[in-house]
Amino acid sequence: MILSIGPYPPPLGGISVHLQRLKAHLDRDGYKNAVWSRSQAKDHENNIRPVRQKWLRPLLFFNPRYSLIHYHVSGFEARSLASSMCRAYKNRKHIITLHGDALRFVADHPEHSKSIFEPFDAVLSVKPGDAERLHAMGFSRNIRYISPFIPPVDEDLAIQSDIVSNFVNKHSLTLCANASKIVFHDQQELYGLDLCVEMMRQVCKVRKDVGLVFYLSKSNNAEYIAEQKVKAEKYGVAQHILIHESEEQFYPLIRRSAIFLRPTNTDGEPLSIRESLYFGVPVITSDVVQRPNGCVLFRNRDPNDLAEKVLDVLGNMSDHCLRVATLPTVSGLSELIALYQQLGEQPVQF
Repeated sequence: MILSIGPYPPPLGGISVHLQRLKAHLDRDGYKNAVWSRSQAKDHENNIRPVRQKWLRPLLFFNPRYSLIHYHVSGFEARSLASSMCRAYKNRKHIITLHGDALRFVADHPEHSKSIFEPFDAVLSVKPGDAERLHAMGFSRNIRYISPFIPPVDEDLAIQSDIVSNFVNKHSLTLCANASKIVFHDQQELYGLDLCVEMMRQVCKVRKDVGLVFYLSKSNNAEYIAEQKVKAEKYGVAQHILIHESEEQFYPLIRRSAIFLRPTNTDGEPLSIRESLYFGVPVITSDVVQRPNGCVLFRNRDPNDLAEKVLDVLGNMSDHCLRVATLPTVSGLSELIALYQQLGEQPVQF
């Protein structure tokens, strides 16, 4: 039986959505599985329960039916604990997914990373190229890359919010962007809400039919959000921008959008980019890290370049949509299932 340990919605986030979708596919395909959530998610009927970190090791002792444990945990302490559980329960199979930047984790913990990763049956990186770089640094060959993107089971889910749906219907073309919450990195707003407001000031001078929806999973900085709304009013584009604060699935909006924007000033391997490409939606993203094939890049923290790229894509939508449509689907689900089967897990019914 497969046990996944990590965050599970709510709240929504890249890792929690990954785990939610993984469980949905495992359930659908007949794999016995459970989730021990690092959040407060609870659904005993579907084998989802909240478990505090300090109870993980003793609870595994009293639950021998879990033959494969897959850890989706971040931070030095959590990964060290997972590694110690591998050593303590050698009769089980253990996998860990390094959500985020694996190389940064190694750089921050150069003396301990190899010993942490060594006991796992498989270590999965989510950024292309990280596994090869770690191999070159002398890390075990059990590290491999598997895309973190897993398609939603219910791909045709409608936009849940009437506010968002009505806003989309009022504009011929919709741009969308998202963030878990307002965060600052290097003294600049990480997810680029401010850049989006500046960009819309320029875009709306040329295209009056464009609207922007910016999703925020958590409302954590009302003052900053209010500042951006005041700025939008000043620029005369307030009616073209909706900042939507809600715990809703984001991908139904992506499917209704002309372009997905990712104006971050640092990044890992974001789920929303993979979702957009999967649904055939052009992506415009900052050039701060290596991006997936098919993305249109703009200069980091440059609203003028962002506006220029948006107007170019809007003016050549058919060409950009065709280019995205020809990209291969990058889903890690089949590789992950194959790994589970390699480690001895099989569905109840074939």
